[in-house]
Amino acid sequence: MDEADEKGYRSRSRYLIELIQEARAKREGLLSASEPQDKRIEELSNEIEELETKLKAARKSPTSEVDVVDRVDVGQHLTDRFQPLDSIIDEALNSDAIRDRVQQIVEDELFDLASNNESEYKSGHGWRLVSDVEGEQ
Repeated sequence: MDEADEKGYRSRSRYLIELIQEARAKREGLLSASEPQDKRIEELSNEIEELETKLKAARKSPTSEVDVVDRVDVGQHLTDRFQPLDSIIDEALNSDAIRDRVQQIVEDELFDLASNNESEYKSGHGWRLVSDVEGEQ
């Protein structure tokens, strides 16, 4: 978490996913010519396994649960008048802060799916579920 924060990542999962993808890319051919490839591939494979284990543990950890709305955000939507709960919820859902948080959560999930080859992104088109469209090409 500290390393992800230092590098400016808002999401620990996104940071771990990028590390995993980087390790896979190195393993698949971007290896240094000065190192014995078999040994380096084994090191990178171990690193990938370790990062994937950390990612799974982070997802299961109670501290990795995301609170979409915290007390400060809710307080911003209250006034000195009584308001029905539906009105407060509608106002909160329309706020930029909530939208940004939800967007980050959705992006993280999309990148997680992509790292497992379950989704893919095409510029100008967006995201799609790979398993539903494998037969169409």
